[in-house]
Amino acid sequence: FLAGRGITADFVPVGAYAETGRELGTPREIAVAFLGSAKHGRRAALLNELERALQQRGLVFQRIESGCYGEERTALLNRTRILVNLHNYPWSPAWIRFLMAATCGTLVVSEPTEDDRPFVAGKHYVAATLEEMPDIIFRLSHDPEHCARITTAASALCRTELTLLNSVQSLCRGVFASKLSPGKA
Repeated sequence: FLAGRGITADFVPVGAYAETGRELGTPREIAVAFLGSAKHGRRAALLNELERALQQRGLVFQRIESGCYGEERTALLNRTRILVNLHNYPWSPAWIRFLMAATCGTLVVSEPTEDDRPFVAGKHYVAATLEEMPDIIFRLSHDPEHCARITTAASALCRTELTLLNSVQSLCRGVFASKLSPGKA
């Protein structure tokens, strides 16, 4: 977003930490869920369309739009097989949702984004347009092995590379590098 507007900026993703979530080993009885605010605007209309399309395919779609934090959120994500991500703004993919889902072993199906770093579509999550989502989610709901490959890769990314410690160290390197480089603000 910033680079597209001619602003030089380094990207440091939020890293996973204990409160982000963890796998509890509970049964995943929620087929598909959405977690986030969608009371009005773009996401509200899209979620209504998606919910209808999933119901036509026999899938129950659970929407959690408020009041789900901490341990309650961790428990919910551990009961969920697929978490849908719809962007509030195209330039803001809400990576924290990806991070929380990955640490809980939940598969994310998201609208495509221009820059998905550090996650990679097809490896750590599934990218799909709204039109594609119902069919892709239906296929994924019947392919646990494919889902497991993606959730395992996403979880491993969060445990190894995408940790809070690595994020803080990267941020510190950037701050100290700018302080040591003449002519940088």
